Amino acid sequence: MTSPLPPHILDASALVALFAAVPRVYDLLGDADAGRTTVAIPTCCIAEAQGALRSATGWAAIFDPGRVDSVPLDESAALEIGMWSGGFGCRHAVWEARQMDGTVVTCRPGDYAGFDVPLLVV
Repeated sequence: MTSPLPPHILDASALVALFAAVPRVYDLLGDADAGRTTVAIPTCCIAEAQGALRSATGWAAIFDPGRVDSVPLDESAALEIGMWSGGFGCRHAVWEARQMDGTVVTCRPGDYAGFDVPLLVV
């Protein structure tokens, strides 16, 4: 039996790529459906992606029960990442990846310069 993949945390750029049907990002949802990984989306990344997409449709399919977990920014995380540099979506994704021992999925690896976090560049 193969071991499950580590949790995958989608940042805003990965969400935009998902809406553009980039296969590697889309395949992660299939992996989540099959129980091979967990896909989490920090709420700061949702807001950032929505700002770029300006889409009222498509989100329901992503948040289909059991498919992905949206992860709110709690107080302790906000206090910690508030002292870091970079965009809030990026910082929230790093925080969640560290908490879950997961991998950030991104199209913008340069945003993570200086952060010690595993990346999956799509």
